[in-house]
Amino acid sequence: MSSSPSPSTIKAVQAVSLFTIAASSGAKLGLSIFAVPRLLESPGPLMLQQWDRMFVSGRAILPAADVLSALGFSYLAYSRVFGERTAKMYALAAALSVGIVPYTILVMSRTNNKLRRRAELTKSMSITDETLESAEVRESDKFLVDHWGVLNLGRTAMLAAAGLIGLYASL
Repeated sequence: MSSSPSPSTIKAVQAVSLFTIAASSGAKLGLSIFAVPRLLESPGPLMLQQWDRMFVSGRAILPAADVLSALGFSYLAYSRVFGERTAKMYALAAALSVGIVPYTILVMSRTNNKLRRRAELTKSMSITDETLESAEVRESDKFLVDHWGVLNLGRTAMLAAAGLIGLYASL
């Protein structure tokens, strides 16, 4: 028979889960409201290269925070320390934390793939090589980057909701 986790273990898992979900949500929000508008000010090839670097570095770090939060909220949901209502709230927070994976695949992957392909095509171009791009292509690239920023707000909202639900359950 397993024993219940200690109060200090519960508090530590709550703190880590809430911190990581808040950090990840804040980072994703920052990408949409601070980074994307600055990217849109850049020439097309530079914008695409910068977006790609931002995407790759975010992909290397942020999903781990989301998974860590989901694992923590899942642990809290199934720890048998809380009542059924609180356990369900933690389970919902966990589901929202990992829910960004299907959201990203179903809603964002098409835009991500287009931007990654276009960024790859610009790697051989000079940063200021505006003569190689038409105004139509630039606008299309800018639309995709802007559209990515809007779609990213959906992930931000899911993570913020997970954090708020997890916080409420922890109080």
